[in-house]
Amino acid sequence: MTSRNYAQPLDPDVARQVSQLDDEAEREAFEERAAVFEYDGGLPRREAERLALAAVLADRAKANQPPR
Repeated sequence: MTSRNYAQPLDPDVARQVSQLDDEAEREAFEERAAVFEYDGGLPRREAERLALAAVLADRAKANQPPR
């Protein structure tokens, strides 16, 4: 898979955490969610990126939980 060149997130803390995402799929999910939060939700880009990162990390935590 070819790695894409993404814009650096605006918030330095978000940028640091995004740079540590596990794979291209997580980064793509982050970018897509940030865009939806920004354009469909009307949020400022910085806030959209923060919420997108939280959503991706929540999905990761959920995926790593053992079945009940």
